[in-house]
Amino acid sequence: MVTKNLESAADGSVLINPSEDHFATLLTWVGSYDDLVEWGGPDMNHPTNDQRLKADLCSEAYRSFSLVSGSNELLAFGQCYLRLGRCHLCRLIVSPSHRGEGIIKLLIEEISLEGRLTFNVSSCSLFVYETNLSAIKAYLKLGFSVVDYPEENTLDNCLYMVKS
Repeated sequence: MVTKNLESAADGSVLINPSEDHFATLLTWVGSYDDLVEWGGPDMNHPTNDQRLKADLCSEAYRSFSLVSGSNELLAFGQCYLRLGRCHLCRLIVSPSHRGEGIIKLLIEEISLEGRLTFNVSSCSLFVYETNLSAIKAYLKLGFSVVDYPEENTLDNCLYMVKS
């Protein structure tokens, strides 16, 4: 079980393994099918419920993380796995009520650190839809660069971003 106090967070945020309640909360953050696909990718089942969402998200290949506040409020969720020799970040989402507060920076930094150590790699990657301008702006600000995907990219309208 991951439990990590994040010293950089003023409110005592902690990175933990997701609880059952977190999956139900995530559903409230992605209301429409388009939102679900933009966040989770084209393989997400719809309509969904918290159990189906958990089944879609949880597999042996992915490490899942919840970022919770000191008062145990779910602030963000994200995953990582090993892809092409990099810690690949995916399904990153911040609570709609906390967007614009810098939580994505904390989430990415902490998941990246965990993933790089777990997979013994030095860089991270992610995919983002070209239409998700706020996410692209955040990733660029965090040092990610858009690069050509080294294999055939079967994801339409997606950018591949890397940070060393």
